Amino acid sequence: MTEAVVALGANLGDPLETLRRAIDDLGRLGDVVAVSPAYESAPIGGPEQERFINAVAIVDTAVEAESFLAALHELEAEHGRTREVRWGPRTLDLDLVAHGSRTSTEDELLLPHPRAGERAFVLRPLVDIRPGFTFPDGTRAEDLLADVADQDLTVSAGTGWHVGARSESLRIVIAGPGGAGAALGLAAQRAGHTVAGILTRSGGDGGLGAPTLGWSDPIPEVELVLLTVPDRALLAVATTLNTRLPAGALVAHCSGITPLSVLQPIADAGHPIGGIHPLAALPDGPRGADALRGAGMAIGGSDDAVVQRLSSFAHSLGGLPFTLADEARPGYHAAASMAANHLTALLGAVEEVATAHGVPFDAYRALVEGAVAMTFETSPGEALTGPVARGDEGTVRLQRLAVEESAPELLPLLDALNDATRRLATRD
Repeated sequence: MTEAVVALGANLGDPLETLRRAIDDLGRLGDVVAVSPAYESAPIGGPEQERFINAVAIVDTAVEAESFLAALHELEAEHGRTREVRWGPRTLDLDLVAHGSRTSTEDELLLPHPRAGERAFVLRPLVDIRPGFTFPDGTRAEDLLADVADQDLTVSAGTGWHVGARSESLRIVIAGPGGAGAALGLAAQRAGHTVAGILTRSGGDGGLGAPTLGWSDPIPEVELVLLTVPDRALLAVATTLNTRLPAGALVAHCSGITPLSVLQPIADAGHPIGGIHPLAALPDGPRGADALRGAGMAIGGSDDAVVQRLSSFAHSLGGLPFTLADEARPGYHAAASMAANHLTALLGAVEEVATAHGVPFDAYRALVEGAVAMTFETSPGEALTGPVARGDEGTVRLQRLAVEESAPELLPLLDALNDATRRLATRD
């Protein structure tokens, strides 16, 4: 068997759904053993057109390179691909990036693909699923990626987005049309689900255009009820709804810290219960729905079937689901607060010290973004740099004196962070 690397792209119709079907179709050519997250990229060359959705798949195949490439062209045609404009918009683009160690300079078969090393939308997803991938000439994909790091590329959907994402189109009722409810509802509509009703006290629908329901109104026949109300209201809502739910409806709250036991009144009425909590800021429908693409989503359920159903729903929203045990919720939520709220507070301290010394806060943007990116690409320990990490205590003392002079109230924070940095620097 030979490992073939296939780059997928589309920007017409429903690109993500097209790529899902194309990945299924690649199964005709062998075993699809890995699929990257999906990325959104700006078009390169050609006329003005919509942004692309891109991904990379690895196929273990017994099909020779020439036949494999011909089969890719046939799949493109099946999906309505035409070749009227060079680098123009397309329903589906399938490129054979590599076919084992095979090299070829023939016009009919160029291997490796001659422009793969110049495209972040090929290299980034390839490195995601094959971090050590090396082209036949010995060039590492990761090294090439560093040269195109400035190309416009954002995550569109996390790992697993292609698996059964549209196997079930759900009818949903959302209780609470605030930022979270509006974001989840809009993302669900984009994924082909139907928001059949919004339970609300205010009468607003969160911009979803769905029927609004009072708390005493009958609940329509749906498969999923999402509770996006505040944590303090969950028990009261569960008690209110437990006798009014349609048969078989799954009820899931969207809290990160509240255990599933808060939904016990609903479970006692014979309904499956679960939880889905996105690790994303959801200020409103449009911005929140965009933020859900590629976001981690904590999933819990009363049984494995519930976890599977909610995971499939999360995949359909472009999320990256993982299972969360109830007893782990407080620690999980603490880490989430550290990752978002505490990081923001730390940046507030950076702004205070920088401004006090005449440095614009925005000057630190690239440093912060680079540090975060490197931390997730490697590990916190590997990404650690700076005077504490290299044991330069003289510089650390000078920094402390500067903070003591300009923002003395931040000294306890600085000392705690330096101690944490020392522990991380010596951690195995």
